[in-house]
Amino acid sequence: TRVITPGTVLEDNMLDSSANNYLVAAVVGDPVAGIGVVDISTGEFLTTELDGERRVDKLLDEIMRLEPAEILVPEGMDESLLDVIRASCSGTVTSFASRETMQNRNRETNRELLLSHFQTQSLKGFGCDEFTTGLDACALVIRYLKQTQVNALNHIRTLSAYSAREFMALDGPARRHLELTTALGEGGKSRTLLGTLDRTQTPMGGRLMRRWLEEPLLDVGRIERRHEAVEELFGDLIRRGDLTELLHGIGDMERLVSRSAAGMANGRDLVSLKSGLYRLPDISKALAGCKSPRLQEISAKLTSPPAIASH
Repeated sequence: TRVITPGTVLEDNMLDSSANNYLVAAVVGDPVAGIGVVDISTGEFLTTELDGERRVDKLLDEIMRLEPAEILVPEGMDESLLDVIRASCSGTVTSFASRETMQNRNRETNRELLLSHFQTQSLKGFGCDEFTTGLDACALVIRYLKQTQVNALNHIRTLSAYSAREFMALDGPARRHLELTTALGEGGKSRTLLGTLDRTQTPMGGRLMRRWLEEPLLDVGRIERRHEAVEELFGDLIRRGDLTELLHGIGDMERLVSRSAAGMANGRDLVSLKSGLYRLPDISKALAGCKSPRLQEISAKLTSPPAIASH
């Protein structure tokens, strides 16, 4: 039996291929607030913590940035804060308490739940071993998926900690007036910065482009690495054309893998996944010889054991 909620959808015809379908768990504590972010359609699982007197405002800004389909909050959250969350975004707000949390609200139980799920001795490798409310939010996500989409948990294999300080702070009004991904008037996506820049050939690339625009980097080194990669491809018309041709028509491999892990993939999904895997070596070869460190890294990662595609 599957319980389908806005943040736990896996069906392709119910999802926007150009945007992530996030389920966000928000936990407000003292002195920090924590967020757990999962997209079960791609297997992405993230967490962060927000501190200071403005931690609630920062939490709301982060929820607005992520534009989740569903916001998960622990049962008993202050009603006034719930009203503010509902007013901040269009996602469904779900108040949730599993039997386990009702019986034991010990924070160590949340840590043990995550260690058990990831089969690790500590959370240091994920960069969140010192987290508190962030782990509470992640545990809330895991418990919710256990009750709604237990098969999807097979694809949640890792957790990544991030810091909101890595990106330029843009509040809700700033994002709206800059028209990064949503236009103020008529015209839809075509009148946004995303619509102007997005020439991606795959759904994965479209989602990545969207995230890059919503998360402007502050680290000069990372910015320069991106610029070097873009400059090299911009100046190499033949290589860029070859890559465009190879990428065009590749299916949504992130979501195909997720549906496969959840046991929901059909024959068409598997054929599309096979076709994409067969193209990876050619894409790697097309990037071979690039001088940009970022392109070299991408080329090295694009390896696929032949046995996977052939089966």
